[in-house]
Amino acid sequence: MNKYQNTIDHSAEVESAEYHDPSIAKFPTTLEGKLLFYIAIAFSVFQVATAAHLLDLPSQILRAFHVGFLGLLSFPLICALKKKNLFLKTISWICGILSFVIAIYQAVQYEALILRTSDLLLIDVVFGVTACGSRLHRSLCCYGLRPIINCRNFFTLCFFWKLFNWDASASWLRF
Repeated sequence: MNKYQNTIDHSAEVESAEYHDPSIAKFPTTLEGKLLFYIAIAFSVFQVATAAHLLDLPSQILRAFHVGFLGLLSFPLICALKKKNLFLKTISWICGILSFVIAIYQAVQYEALILRTSDLLLIDVVFGVTACGSRLHRSLCCYGLRPIINCRNFFTLCFFWKLFNWDASASWLRF
């Protein structure tokens, strides 16, 4: 064993450390990071409990809490990992908490929302539009413009489908 072997191994470790995936970052070590870590643990426990049928929830409530937890975790985590300023962190925490509040609203109003499906109240519309806006904003933060382009394409297709009154059983749709 020569005296340069340790430095060679050390430089190889340093080089391999430089090529690590930047999307896999640790939770920040601040109070905010610890809180986000415990939210992630609570989300994981929720997922395991529903997968093991320890919590049997209706599908709508299950999806609402899934998206609520994702909002509560992803909005602040993106700002924390990108080291944004205090104003943007505050906005992200408000958006995250709002996502979870929407899930709670859907859980509490589950039966009432089903009964008034065709005759929604103003608060139902406000919560629905807020939910759609927060999901679009979160996907915009994570994926860029692709979700907006996909939504535009989908709504354009729906518009032309309705405008021309195309039949879904038409022969030109079959492959």
